[in-house]
Amino acid sequence: MSTRPPDRLNVAVFAGDASGDVQSAHLIRALGRRVPDLTSWGIGGRRLHEAGCDLIFDTSRSSAIGIVQASKLIFQGLIVEAGAKRRLAADPPDLALAVDFGGFNLRVAPFMKSLGIPVVYWFPPGSWRRTPPSERIASAAGLFITPYPWNADLLSRAGANALFLGHPLIDQVKPRLTRERFLERLELPADCRVVALLPGSRAHEIVHILPVLVEAAALLSRSHPDLAFVTALPDSYQSERAASLTRSAVRKAVAKGLPEPRLVLARSATQETICHSRAAAVCSGSATLEALVAGTPMVVLYRGSRMMQIEYKVRRMNIRHMAMPNILADADIVPELRQDDATPEAVASCLERLIGDTPERDGQTAELGRLRSLLEPPGAIERTADAILDWYQQSARREPEAAA
Repeated sequence: MSTRPPDRLNVAVFAGDASGDVQSAHLIRALGRRVPDLTSWGIGGRRLHEAGCDLIFDTSRSSAIGIVQASKLIFQGLIVEAGAKRRLAADPPDLALAVDFGGFNLRVAPFMKSLGIPVVYWFPPGSWRRTPPSERIASAAGLFITPYPWNADLLSRAGANALFLGHPLIDQVKPRLTRERFLERLELPADCRVVALLPGSRAHEIVHILPVLVEAAALLSRSHPDLAFVTALPDSYQSERAASLTRSAVRKAVAKGLPEPRLVLARSATQETICHSRAAAVCSGSATLEALVAGTPMVVLYRGSRMMQIEYKVRRMNIRHMAMPNILADADIVPELRQDDATPEAVASCLERLIGDTPERDGQTAELGRLRSLLEPPGAIERTADAILDWYQQSARREPEAAA
């Protein structure tokens, strides 16, 4: 840092989904290591709360994807937005940190700027895109810190103050347990091959995707009895509900004459599971980026309700890729299965080509390694904390000069 960090700082944090909650928690802790008296409040989930942030709204059970799901949360969102604006006006923070959550942050950012609150946008909306940002996005903050280098260039060309400091997942996606210890904790045999089943972080995703993954596991178990399937679930999803869905799907598979697969449910172990897996079946979302960083070959799928399927069919002409590796490469790096195409047979067929020593596996692994290098260097969280405090100090110095 080029300036001494302040002794005290009050930060408002607005993070809407599970990945934003996790990354915000890491960043708040990094800021706290630099600022002796740091306080924070805002919108997020359990991880942000555990980092010491006073939540005015917990988003753990309210995230959505697509128009159909998002429409259910509109009224709730308006209430939360009004409450946040009242808090911002009554007790303005020293600094505001917007983390993705574009539907909320792009509405609240102009209000914060009108109050003179310095705004940093971390993970700007659509930052993976290689198209110029809208004026609404480019004007939303005084500083943008983006996890993709091309996005920093595009924002800078649009007149924004933007930095690329690396992607935090480069440091975070790594095993904390040895393979032996991981298998021991899950009570799995030492000679098994693990396949990760990641049905998503939202409740509606798990309901529609988990049964498909369980039947795919049963299909693969016919010819690969050494496979063990680990379903990694978010903390927010009820264990008994997941177990009930799994048991129901297993019964249906067995009724079709399929063997019962070796299945384990794991909580708070997504990254550990990805790192120790031979291959993964992943719901479209942030977990696909985690698998990319880990170098784990994957098939990506998405299924939703019948209404969501209608929405998809209406909008599919505008959706070229849904998996982050494919979006980053703008090419078909990993197989994608959407809605009615995401059948147990299709998932099993894709995994079949990834669990053995195949050209498909080798090709995908090489491409994932190439894409991972685009997200380096490591150390993004620490550099981001330094950059935010440096920019804040410089902004604070400019205010008296502007007033003069």
